Amino acid sequence: MKGAYKLQANHFETSYIENIGNGKFKLKALPQIVQVSPVNGMITDDVNADGNLDVIMVGNDFGNEVFFGRYDAFTGLILLGDGKGSFEVMPSAKSGFIVNGDAKGLAKLSRANSDLFIATQNRDSLKVFTKMIDDKNTTEFQPKAFDTSMELAYGDGKKQRIEFYYGNGFLSQSTRKYRIRKGVKEVTVSDSKGQVRKISPAI
Repeated sequence: MKGAYKLQANHFETSYIENIGNGKFKLKALPQIVQVSPVNGMITDDVNADGNLDVIMVGNDFGNEVFFGRYDAFTGLILLGDGKGSFEVMPSAKSGFIVNGDAKGLAKLSRANSDLFIATQNRDSLKVFTKMIDDKNTTEFQPKAFDTSMELAYGDGKKQRIEFYYGNGFLSQSTRKYRIRKGVKEVTVSDSKGQVRKISPAI
């Protein structure tokens, strides 16, 4: 082992990492119920329409060695965010979001008046959940191919940054569309070349 580069794993909790600015980050373990199995698929979305991002997640792993057994205690979960880095657990029994198999990918697709959350399960069926949308209080924004993010400025002075991804979670790709809710006064969009443009939310 002389001259070998040694690595040591010392943090096994599924955690939330907050960017607190100036190149500094804060690591915080998510609630205990999240730690019962590996988390594979994850999406952020405002589930309860309170203006704060929530987290939807699926997990488990049936592919372990026989002497370990399956990691199968997870049934899917929704964490309700408070906008300050803390989360309240919304268990499957209350939310109706139940994915209790060998769950891997999780993706969101948008329709005219609803969003679909699609969960994959290894060697099992897809599970699809529907979230109804009030079109009167939102407008749909479709980013261009090279758009990377946008900043939403609200009437109360609050700002929110949204990033657009190609790929998210376990081999998954959600829609890049975003629903801008009522109360947003200005939208600033940035692309991969550093160019910035402003658009009207038109709500």
